[in-house]
Amino acid sequence: MTSISDAPVLYPGNRNCPLAQGRVNPDAAAILPVLPIKPGIHILRRPPGHKKSVHTRQAVIKELKSGRRKRVLWAVHSTIGEHALAREAVEQFEQAGVACTLVKGKKHTLGMPEYVRQLEWSDKPEVKVISFAHLAHIYDRHGLLRALKADLLVIDEFPLSGLVQDQQIRLPNLETFGRHSAICARLAQVLGTPPPATVQAPTDVRRLAEQHYFTGSAFLQAIGSHWRDSDWAAFEEQLRTLSPYLTDDWFGAFRNDVAHPERNHYRFGLSWNILRSGGIQAPRFYGHVLLPLHGLPPTLILDAYADETLYGAVFPGHLIHPIEPSEDGRPLEVQVAPELHLDDLNMVKPTQFAKCLHIAEEVLQHQRDRQITIITSKAQRDPEGPWMRALSEAAVYHGITTMPLYLHHYAGRGLNTFEGTTLFMLKQPRLPLRHSLGTMAALYPDDAEARQRTQDWLEDSEHLQLMHRSRQAIYPEQCECRPRIILGYWPRPSLIERGCKVTPYVPKLSFTWRSRHPRWRDAVLCLAEEMESTLGGVFSSVYAVLGLLKHRRGDPDKAEESLRRHRAALAEALHRTPPPLGSELDHWLRHGTLRRFRDVQAFAKPASPLDDLLRAAGFGTGSVERRKVAAGHSLSTKVWIRPGVDARAMFEQVYR
Repeated sequence: MTSISDAPVLYPGNRNCPLAQGRVNPDAAAILPVLPIKPGIHILRRPPGHKKSVHTRQAVIKELKSGRRKRVLWAVHSTIGEHALAREAVEQFEQAGVACTLVKGKKHTLGMPEYVRQLEWSDKPEVKVISFAHLAHIYDRHGLLRALKADLLVIDEFPLSGLVQDQQIRLPNLETFGRHSAICARLAQVLGTPPPATVQAPTDVRRLAEQHYFTGSAFLQAIGSHWRDSDWAAFEEQLRTLSPYLTDDWFGAFRNDVAHPERNHYRFGLSWNILRSGGIQAPRFYGHVLLPLHGLPPTLILDAYADETLYGAVFPGHLIHPIEPSEDGRPLEVQVAPELHLDDLNMVKPTQFAKCLHIAEEVLQHQRDRQITIITSKAQRDPEGPWMRALSEAAVYHGITTMPLYLHHYAGRGLNTFEGTTLFMLKQPRLPLRHSLGTMAALYPDDAEARQRTQDWLEDSEHLQLMHRSRQAIYPEQCECRPRIILGYWPRPSLIERGCKVTPYVPKLSFTWRSRHPRWRDAVLCLAEEMESTLGGVFSSVYAVLGLLKHRRGDPDKAEESLRRHRAALAEALHRTPPPLGSELDHWLRHGTLRRFRDVQAFAKPASPLDDLLRAAGFGTGSVERRKVAAGHSLSTKVWIRPGVDARAMFEQVYR
């Protein structure tokens, strides 16, 4: 597939139509945000596509050049990868002549000396772009990266992912693990005879294994609260050998939860996989702890869907300045197409490739008009997987040379790369169970209702962000150039209430719910057009010759002989009146197979909706025509023609 970095955007002139001139242009008003001076958490909330990041960087550049600021930290979700916001930030600062350093993690540098050099401030005003993961090290209680302290911190998007210490400690050998401390021995003992799971869910769509979680009061009571300080010291020493990045806050939270099992905290627990074939796999001790930040400078957070209550939970002990009301922008117009739903289960069923190909052909119909962006799960982006193979095959069939842009769920947040493209989301994005069970438990350890409420809110917010990738809302509603958003599923009501107008999608191809022959109808209609233009009418015998209908006769030998004679008659007719080059009939005449529909299975005549399809396409009821070709042999076929056409004459033209 064409990567985002080198894929040309089709039809860049679509903004230049008269109506498109009415699109919201955030640069026109360019009211730069006021950067905070007072301590606390300040939040800038504007709709997606209104260039919060660009305008805030302009304000930072202005203050750095005027001398009002000297050291600024700019925090983003990721500093590496093709969709990293860090790249866009560094480019803007450097183009403005501002010193800017992209701070990479240790594993992405050549070693400790290079890593440490990144952390040194120059004498000039400077911006350092960091990932959210660095925040907990710069502003933790010990100040591990105290050298990076700044006089302004800007956080681009919701930073929760970098503020929760999520540790999954594998326990491959329970006997060895249990020797090192009394608490380790207790964990191993609980896992040795797995208790009833608090939560359980399939590990993947194939349900080959089930993930079990043991957490809450039951887990904490099983560990017990009778441990001495020496037991805890031995426990910490052992776990640090398995996971050296564990913090004192993490251990302190676990010790506190064990001391109060009645609070039913879900932050810590045990997990394991139960295989369908029996047995336990991948036992783990896990914990999710919110890391408090200390000594923050004035902080500005850019978040289109900021919620004051949620930020109070993420930044406990910090002053959250009231969030200024913001216009939500124009509502999103969303078209819903359940027939295009592409679940990961389709990726593991060989029989589902026809469905993947059918959906791919429908999606690529839009690529002729304008560039499209497809958002799917990571599993569906496997180059060797059925979906990507189907997309490539469909592109060949339809002569598509510029492929769609691609995003996986939750990637590309804040980027304007996909503005103006038609957006397809074929699978509903869901935050993983680990997020609801772990990350949400770090925020609300003992409040299941708050965990679920916040999980739903964040899931809807991320969903809205994904739909805003095309920046549809900045285009006038009546503009034909307004990008379309097409979902392969029905969004839940809470998402619709937050700013979506939902209408049904009208597909270009034929779709039948749960059809075992998803592409058969389109094959029939495509061949009907070709037969009419080349042969003057539509013949059931031609469908049988092409493999789209089963040619049924009582005697197998007679059936084969009849099909051979029909095949010869069709070949002679096509030699007399050649079909258009590149057509399905042309491919059959040259190669003996169909091109686009070569994998479509035959429909048995008694169950075939052929008559209904052709009537809906404007053909008549159809008549059976017959011709004797030799002693004991006759050829018959059903012929469909347009009103006013002589069916017998058409039959005679083909069967001379």
